[in-house]
Amino acid sequence: MVDTRDQCLSILYVDDEPGLLEIGKIFLEKTGKFTVTTAGGPHEGIKRLKEQPYDAIISDYQMQQCDGIAFLKHLRSAGDTTPFIIFTGKGREEVVIEALNEGADFYLQKGGDPKAQFAELANKIRYAVNRRRSEISLAESERQYNLLFEHINAGFALHDIILDENGIPCDYRFININTAYEEITGLSRENIIGKTVREILPGTEDNWIFTFGEVALHGNAQHFQNYSSELRRWFDVLAYSPEKGKFAVSIQDITEGKQAELALLQKSEEMAGAEEELRTQLEEIISIQRVLEETNEYLANLITHANAPIIVWDRDLRITRFNDAFGRLTGIPTEQAIGSNIEILFPEESRDESMDLIRRAMAGEMWNVIEIPILHRSGEERTVLWNSANIRGSDGETIIATIAQGQDITDRNKADDALRRSHERFKKVINSIDAFIYIADMDSYELLFQNEYARKAWGDAEGTICWKSLQKNQDGPCVFCTNEKLLDGEGNPTGVYIWEFQNTVDGHWYECRDMAITWIDGRIVRMEIATDITERKAAEQSLIQKNEELRSAYEQLTASEEKLKENIEELKRHEQLIRESESRLRYLLGFYEMAYLPEKELLTYALEGAGVITGSPLGYLAFLNDDETELSMYAWSKTAMEECALRDKPIVYRVEKTGLWGEAVRQRGPVITNNYAAPNPQKKGYPEGHPQIIRHMNVPILDDDQIVIVAGVANKPLDYTETDVRQLTLLIQGLWQVLKRRRIEEELYSQQEQLTEVAEMVPGVIYQFYIRPDGEKGAYYISSRVEEVFGISSSTEGFFDRFTEHVDPRDHDAFLQSIEEVAKSGQPWHYEGRFIRPSGEEIWFQGMSRPIQRGSELVFNGILLDITNQKEVDDALHERIKEISCLYRISDVIGESDRPYEEVMQIIAEIIPGGFRHPEITAASIRINEKEYATPGYQLTPWSIHANILIHQEPVGSITICLIRNDKILPEEEKLIESIAMQIGRYIERIRSVEELYQKNVERTAAQESLHIANKKLQLLSSITRHDILNKIMALEGFLNFAEEMCVDSKQSGYLNEVRNIIGAIQGQIEFTRMYEDVGVKQPVWQQLQTVFAILEKEQVQVHDKCKVISIYADPMLEKVFYNLHDNTIRYAEGASRIALSCEEREGELIIIWEDSGPGVPDNQKELIFERGFGKNTGFGLFLAREILGITGIIIRETGIYGRGARFEISVPTGAWKSGIM
Repeated sequence: MVDTRDQCLSILYVDDEPGLLEIGKIFLEKTGKFTVTTAGGPHEGIKRLKEQPYDAIISDYQMQQCDGIAFLKHLRSAGDTTPFIIFTGKGREEVVIEALNEGADFYLQKGGDPKAQFAELANKIRYAVNRRRSEISLAESERQYNLLFEHINAGFALHDIILDENGIPCDYRFININTAYEEITGLSRENIIGKTVREILPGTEDNWIFTFGEVALHGNAQHFQNYSSELRRWFDVLAYSPEKGKFAVSIQDITEGKQAELALLQKSEEMAGAEEELRTQLEEIISIQRVLEETNEYLANLITHANAPIIVWDRDLRITRFNDAFGRLTGIPTEQAIGSNIEILFPEESRDESMDLIRRAMAGEMWNVIEIPILHRSGEERTVLWNSANIRGSDGETIIATIAQGQDITDRNKADDALRRSHERFKKVINSIDAFIYIADMDSYELLFQNEYARKAWGDAEGTICWKSLQKNQDGPCVFCTNEKLLDGEGNPTGVYIWEFQNTVDGHWYECRDMAITWIDGRIVRMEIATDITERKAAEQSLIQKNEELRSAYEQLTASEEKLKENIEELKRHEQLIRESESRLRYLLGFYEMAYLPEKELLTYALEGAGVITGSPLGYLAFLNDDETELSMYAWSKTAMEECALRDKPIVYRVEKTGLWGEAVRQRGPVITNNYAAPNPQKKGYPEGHPQIIRHMNVPILDDDQIVIVAGVANKPLDYTETDVRQLTLLIQGLWQVLKRRRIEEELYSQQEQLTEVAEMVPGVIYQFYIRPDGEKGAYYISSRVEEVFGISSSTEGFFDRFTEHVDPRDHDAFLQSIEEVAKSGQPWHYEGRFIRPSGEEIWFQGMSRPIQRGSELVFNGILLDITNQKEVDDALHERIKEISCLYRISDVIGESDRPYEEVMQIIAEIIPGGFRHPEITAASIRINEKEYATPGYQLTPWSIHANILIHQEPVGSITICLIRNDKILPEEEKLIESIAMQIGRYIERIRSVEELYQKNVERTAAQESLHIANKKLQLLSSITRHDILNKIMALEGFLNFAEEMCVDSKQSGYLNEVRNIIGAIQGQIEFTRMYEDVGVKQPVWQQLQTVFAILEKEQVQVHDKCKVISIYADPMLEKVFYNLHDNTIRYAEGASRIALSCEEREGELIIIWEDSGPGVPDNQKELIFERGFGKNTGFGLFLAREILGITGIIIRETGIYGRGARFEISVPTGAWKSGIM
């Protein structure tokens, strides 16, 4: 710390009490060490500070104009760092805390002996001034040291000495080296730091290690010349020890000097060149560092907060930039990603392919749109659409990194897959129906769809004309075509039209159900479901024939009456069969008409049909669960419900517990029991009150080998036959197909709603667009976000023309051409262009899709995105890269110290236009000291900017940038020219300042030596003065003894006794100066606690040490702390027989606990015991202990409970203690 004891300090004392100002001025100036200027308030104080600077400021707290803290805040906000001391009668704790938080150096409370008060104030002033000057000196010293360390032409290195088991130096380790050391020795920093010289240069001579060992262990500086056989060079070496165990060396290569003394002159020239290089390197590093800091801050903010995921990797494929959006995409924190290989982002199965793309990008390939899967930290794979750009080095050619930006399209792909799966399920249902189903255009008669049943009969006829493919010898639409019957006069669908028709191709009869529906593209089409009714027609013909036969038989009645009766009975049976057949057919076909009824009504209809077609009064339906273990009774026939007297009917039955009605599941086939009363081990019986079962039949309905329904009937008057099985199976299969189709339709509808919701949540506009062979263009679907993104209506009608009208005229033709090209090639479409919203706002948009051929149409499913922000980021990033490249090139030119000054200026002028948006219209001029350096054709124009070249805020020249035609100069370009002006200013300043820097270093070395000599003299003077005073006191005590022997007056005896007490106090003070003289003189060191504790005597009081092996960083006088604690216990802890030492960690700090078994310290003395002079002896022990510990920030306090023994806690801060031996 800078010592100001011999200096006269200037003080500004501010108080609104004139009397206190006068007293303070008298007391302080009486010391001869201060000149005091007084001010009656803060306003006057501010005025005084403007007139002259002061070494320190003293201020009252409570004043009329404003309080002392407000005065302090004003000064600190204005950049005034003058030491500031609050001197006031106010002593509230919150005021003290606020003052110190706002930057006060000390807070001193008025009151008590004025002489003592102002003496303490004087100490505080000196301490604050010393501390502030020391901080400034240290900062300047460190700055100059760092500059010199890296840029002096001498090689500099710091080492640790390594000893063998006998304490003999055997090796040394490299801690740090400067650039010159690398150049001189040829050893690179990254290869030797942390390694020993034996590892790097195994053949190093022992005399090197021995000499350096003497320096590191004994502190003896050495200056010598020596030869290294490993490096084959002679070196001039200066070695010294900054602390024990370490040594630093400064080396110069004197090989050629040793070889030829005549080369001395050449060496001098090389020294001058090295100094020039020092200046160049020094300024280059400072300049580059500042430019990089500004640029990196701008780019970091630009990239970090972008909405899109952005990543940068270097030539080694290591991630160097990883923004927040990429962190959210991958789940990887930015700090973890930086420095990692980029392969961590990719799933293992696709990693090789992805890394191949990455390497191709580093080789110069640019991605416009490419899909690469990304692995999220959770294990989920995300599909990302990428584009990339290369970042090139200062030569404009070498690729040094690649930047890429992505868009997560995972959810979009999932939605496409879900829609595709939904479509496949729908087709599967339609294809499972045993009826012809087809859809045809009502205008062109083109077949748009046919189910599998129709495909098997007609072949693949989609895309053909229906009357050509389904009929023979037709020259035009069928005369029986129902198109006109399906629409009313306004073109609206009229509902289902049912008619019968005999096909001319296969001769079969069909019942046709036709209706007009809306197709997926919005047009009205005809759907027809044709069911084969040939058997029913045959039965009708049979009935007609029988009627004819009956009439014939009636005419021949006279011939045979018996024959007539037989015919009548046969006729009745046939009529019954026809009625039954018609009932069966009606119920089978009825499902298509009732497909949209509630499920309960469908089940009731199916049970009624089961009873009709089998002639059974009882019936039931039960559904099986997926694993076929439970039957759920969903419906009973009406007759069964009326006849069954059971009150509590079970809903769910376990299959293994069912009787005969569960056999259909177990056997996986129909079961007929025509004699239910006959013994059967499978019967379980039925409860009392249940209708009596006479006959029973049930059948399982399967779907892909999975039983889904069990249908049963009972009590038919006649036996059940296989015909009943077929009829019941056919009926319930029809029921299941309707139920299954309904459930699939419900699922499709739900998925469609979900897809719509997803489309509305996507940040872009989802669309489905078509192009027809005649060139017509239109849209089937446009998500409603189009109104938000583009400001136009989402109506599909006329959407293409409406969108195209707003495409920027500059991009209009290119936009239409891109669509035409895709229509011809069928390749994926990707386009970027400008769009003018109806409000007049211009935005950039990006369109993407994959065209699919559907019949004669080409359908585009894709997305439109607003990429305005992304474009702005890309353009800004491109411009920033040009600016950085410009600054790097200028730095390279400035760093080439062998170039003449004029050549450097001309090259810089020619480099500058390349950093602007339009280099072809940009010209530059640099003017310094009336000398101009300009690009060819430079001339002043109305479109120009200027920047001054400054040295110490004084202009020495200027830079002018002119555009040869009207264009806008961006704010970033104005900052660029200012940065270039700063570079040039520093370059010129560097040339002028190297000599000054060298001179300052010489003066600083001399000042340090003078300070060291002065400290030695002060220490010697203190020792001599103390010795002389103690001698005088000894003589004084002798004369005092004589006086006491001769004294007979009790009053005089009392005076003499007071004199003796004063002498004792003086002796204590002198003894304290002896002890305090060494406090803080030496550097703190690491010390092992067990070694320190070993000094404690254990004869009078037992000492129990429970601490583990721990080392702390403290003043070398640490032993005195524990000696004083031990002495304190012996002297004052009456009855104490035991001392316990323990250690514990609290929130990173080490707490050393000292406890004795004495009476302890009273509560009102816990702080007093640490004050100087308190106690029964000298009063310096604990005061000195606290001072010694405080040097390294260690705190000691007494925390014991009075009556239970003393307890001292020593808190060692984090970083100042370590476990184990240091």
